[in-house]
Amino acid sequence: MPCEENENFYREIVKDLTNPTILLCYFARERFDWPRLYQQDQDYFKDYTGRDDLNFILAEKADFAGQINQADAIYLRGGDTEKLKAVVSKIENFDQLIKDKVVMGSSAGFYVLAKYYFSRERGVESGLGILPVKAIAHYDPKKNYDAIKKHGEDLEIVAVPEAEYVVREQ
Repeated sequence: MPCEENENFYREIVKDLTNPTILLCYFARERFDWPRLYQQDQDYFKDYTGRDDLNFILAEKADFAGQINQADAIYLRGGDTEKLKAVVSKIENFDQLIKDKVVMGSSAGFYVLAKYYFSRERGVESGLGILPVKAIAHYDPKKNYDAIKKHGEDLEIVAVPEAEYVVREQ
């Protein structure tokens, strides 16, 4: 749902990029929904940034590594974390391929990048560890997150409330 923070999210992604190519990844979603999401995100980027120099690529499993090389920015959109992790974890040297690129993840996309994350369904799970954090998307201060606090090594907990975002420089 559009709101000021969502608009700022799309602006943040491209703010330092000139004529960027943005790889839009929907591996966390059902394939039939990819065209709708692809059009939606293109519209959001264009509408919220007011820019007409944006180029887009729809991520495909068969050429994902090659597409990453072509992209300046990569957006891992949320959905089913396990589905997304299954694809991304098969990409050899994924962490090196995305180095020096703008990478953003919403929900499942954030979880896959984190060392650990809190799943509402399964509790604490392991991500790919690209970001050395414990991630909580859709954070609700009324809920108890002791399980992730106590899990594994002592890492920063990044708790992101609904419709908000954080920026991390690696």
